[in-house]
Parts: sequence; C-alpha cells; structure tokens
Amino acid sequence: MLNSALDFTPQLCVAKMLAGVPQYATYLMHRLYNPQMKLVNVRALAVYLITETATQDPKVGGPVRMAEISLEKGYQELSENLIQSIIKKNDEQNIKLREFFFKGEEDDRKN
Repeated sequence: MLNSALDFTPQLCVAKMLAGVPQYATYLMHRLYNPQMKLVNVRALAVYLITETATQDPKVGGPVRMAEISLEKGYQELSENLIQSIIKKNDEQNIKLREFFFKGEEDDRKN
C-alpha cells in the first residue's frame, strides 16, 4: 500500500510513502524507480512492488487494486483486467531476468 500521512503531498523519501510490511518494496522502489518514468511504467512498478513483496512475506498479498489521481481526470480506479495484464507482463519480465542469469552461466562454461 502506498501511504501518505501528509495527505498526498510530495515527499523526498519514497520509503515514507510505503506502509504495511515495506522493507522489500522499499528496497525495490529505491533500486528501480526513476522520476522520469512514464505513467505506464510507474503502474507496472507499483504492481510489481506489491506482488514481489507478497512472494517474500506471508503477511502481504491478496488482490491488487490500484487507482490514479490526476488533475485532469480526478480519481480513477484501474480495471481488474488492466491490473491482471500488468501482473502477467511483469511475470514475463521476471522469467526473462531469470533466463538472462541462466544463459550467462552457460556462456561462461563455453569460454
């Protein structure tokens, strides 16, 4: 869950925006977040923070729900279908990452 004790005012430290059991999400946020990311990438990262943290901590999990708040459109919940498609794409990227490390090991044996 992303949280703001300051009514969603900007905060310099992203770790203060995470609530619940945030140690894994905090690490991933600091490792992967870039302020220049496009909204579509930030969506994917937010979903990834929740689902990846759930793989490491049994107190985290359940259906992912997400909303976006903007000046132009106000509050809008993302559809379950969109969230599921983000989860699927993130899972595919995780598989590619694992394959990268396995392929690297095989390449080293050839040399």
